[in-house]
Amino acid sequence: MVKKISVLLFVLAACAALSACAESSDDKGTDTVGDVVGDQLTNLDSANLDTGADTTPDTLVVGVTFTEPGTGLTWTVDPVSDMANRDAAVAACEAAEVDGHTDWRLPTIEEARGLYRDCPDLELGGACTVGDNCLNSTCNDANCKTCQTASSQPSGQCKAVQEMQQGWDGGPWYWTSSEAADVEQYWVFNLCQGALNVVFGGSSYGVRCVR
Repeated sequence: MVKKISVLLFVLAACAALSACAESSDDKGTDTVGDVVGDQLTNLDSANLDTGADTTPDTLVVGVTFTEPGTGLTWTVDPVSDMANRDAAVAACEAAEVDGHTDWRLPTIEEARGLYRDCPDLELGGACTVGDNCLNSTCNDANCKTCQTASSQPSGQCKAVQEMQQGWDGGPWYWTSSEAADVEQYWVFNLCQGALNVVFGGSSYGVRCVR
């Protein structure tokens, strides 16, 4: 009888010990794993937030610039109107800070032609030969005038890429950096009228900058 009681007590003691070990092991696993996973999630969230903060621009303005796919050039969408002369137009682009960039300049007349649409003769590669290799005023021949329209034509029907049809003021003309090769004048372009021309440097025209 005493022997049976001793065995029973031994078994009960062993069970109690095993139960205690199991509870201790479970507690340790739950606490440790829970702390580690919690810390990782916290660190991951913090990392994501930090990364987002670092990569998000301070100011995001849609439509400030337009990149012309055919040439890869980026243009300012909002024009600077009626600069008193060509020197002022050059200075306006050099001083411009748009969309975080400061390397703006006046376009060449050939670059400006990359903005024409619905006017095959004036688009790059068209019948009009005005460009880097043809800067004489006489290059502005009949082939360059086939798409001219009245300056009062609605902007939606202008001969320009849609993204640049903003800021029209009676179909304005814009300066370029290109000088006429045969006269002391400079090339200007009009996207709404679908026209090119040469003018004196003291004339007053608008500005669209490029980079």
